[in-house]
Amino acid sequence: MWLTVVGSSMSAADEREGSLEAAAAVPSAAGHADKAEKAVKGREAAKRRAPKTSAQRPKLPIKAFALRPRAGFGGPVAVATRKLIAGIDANAVGPVLSLRTSLPECKGPDLHALLRALEHYEHVHFLSFGCNKALASSQSLGMMLVSVLQRGFIWACDFGELYFHHDVLDCILDGLEGPPPKKLPTSNLAFSFADQGCGVSSEQITRLKTLTRKRRLLDKAVSWGKVDRTHAPWLEIPQVFGLVMRSKNLTKCFWRPYQEAEFWRRAGFHCTGLRMHLQPARGKRVNPSIHRLVTAMHRGNLEPSALQKAFPPGEEGQRRSHALLKACLSRDLPPAPLPRWVVPGCVEAKRPEEALQPVLRILAEWLTPCNVPGHGLLKRRRVEVVIID
Repeated sequence: MWLTVVGSSMSAADEREGSLEAAAAVPSAAGHADKAEKAVKGREAAKRRAPKTSAQRPKLPIKAFALRPRAGFGGPVAVATRKLIAGIDANAVGPVLSLRTSLPECKGPDLHALLRALEHYEHVHFLSFGCNKALASSQSLGMMLVSVLQRGFIWACDFGELYFHHDVLDCILDGLEGPPPKKLPTSNLAFSFADQGCGVSSEQITRLKTLTRKRRLLDKAVSWGKVDRTHAPWLEIPQVFGLVMRSKNLTKCFWRPYQEAEFWRRAGFHCTGLRMHLQPARGKRVNPSIHRLVTAMHRGNLEPSALQKAFPPGEEGQRRSHALLKACLSRDLPPAPLPRWVVPGCVEAKRPEEALQPVLRILAEWLTPCNVPGHGLLKRRRVEVVIID
C-alpha cells in the first residue's frame, strides 16, 4: 500500500518537471525562429547587393529599345504651342507671327507642329523666328519651312538671331531658288533679313538678297488685276497697307515695301521714276521722290501683338487697312518733286570720273621744285587724271 502511494507521488513530480522543461523550451524555440528569420532576410539582402547574372536580370519589353523621336518628328508639344495652334485654327493669329515673343526657344516638336499648322493658313504675312536652335540645326525643319513658304502666303521673313548651320541655310536657299540655270524663286519671299554676325556667310546673304530681289522684280511685272493673296501679295495694297505702314518687324528687313515706288503707285500716290544712270553706284537705290510719302505716312512702331489688335486677321483687319489708305490719300501732301531732267534748263549730270576709281599719275614735266615731295604739297592743277582700263 505504501509503495503504491509513493509511485503515484513520483509520477506527479515527474509531470511537474516535464511541464517546467516544456515551458522553458518555448522561449528558446521562439529565439531560434527569430534567428532563422533574420538569416533569411540577410541572405535576401546579400542577393540584392550581389551583381546579377544574365539569367537573373529582368527582361525588358521590346518597346524599351524603340527609336526615340528626333527633333521635328513628333514628341510632346508644349501647352503654349497648343494654344497658338488653336488660335491659328480659329483664324485669330496675324498678320505678323513672331516666335520671339509667342514661343521663345521652342523645341523641335513644337516647331514641327507649328509649321504644319501654317501650311494652309493665309492670315500670316510676316514670320519671325528669333533665336531658335531647333531650326538652325535641323535640315528636316528647314525643308518644312521651305514647303510652308512655297504655299505663297508668307512674303516676308526675319532670320535674324538664328545661328544657322551652314548646311541648313544652304538647304533652305536651294529649296527657295529653284532649279538652275535661271533659279527662279519658288516662293513669294520678297523681303527678308539674315545677320552675318550670327555666323551666316557673306555668300549666303548675297544669295538671299538676290533671291528676294528677283521675286520683287517678278511681282512688279504682275498686272493689277492678277494680284491676289498668292500672286505678288505685298502689292495687294488695300489689304497690306496697314501692315506695311505700322509693322515694326518689317523695318528690320534688308529692303522694305515702302522703299518701292511701285508700292506707292499702286496705292494711288504720285511717285516719279528714276533713271538708272542717275542712281548712285553704291548703296541702296531708293527713289528720292518717295521720301515725302514715307516721312508723312510711315510709322513702323507696332509690335506683333499690338499690330494684331490694330489690324486683326479677317475682314475687320482689311476694312481698317483700307480706311487707313483712304485717310492717307485724302491728306494734303506737298507736290512730288520733279526729276532733274524735267526741270527746264537743267542739264543731265554726267557720271563723275571719281566713281570709276582712276589712277593718278604726276607728269614729270609738270613738277616744280616747290612741289617735289618733301618741299610742299602738290597743287591740284598739276595733277592729271588718267583712267586705266
